[in-house]
Amino acid sequence: MEHTPTVTPTAADPMDASFDIVARQDLADTAIAGLRSDVDEVKSRLDKVARAATRPVMGGAAASDTPEVKGFVDGYLRRGRET
Repeated sequence: MEHTPTVTPTAADPMDASFDIVARQDLADTAIAGLRSDVDEVKSRLDKVARAATRPVMGGAAASDTPEVKGFVDGYLRRGRET
């Protein structure tokens, strides 16, 4: 029976290992940039929602149901009466 020598893996060349580190760092930087972009988009959407929530309601407001407002709208705005 013939004996085959076992080959032990040799340590990677330090130069190759440094390129692997750079490549992994580039991948991590790309992933981080993508995440930051996503976070900025979410913040932008939340800001829009917050601004929309603080705006006064247009039409259908409870104050327009008072007799004074109805009289003003009917008399001045619709018919042009000043008294």
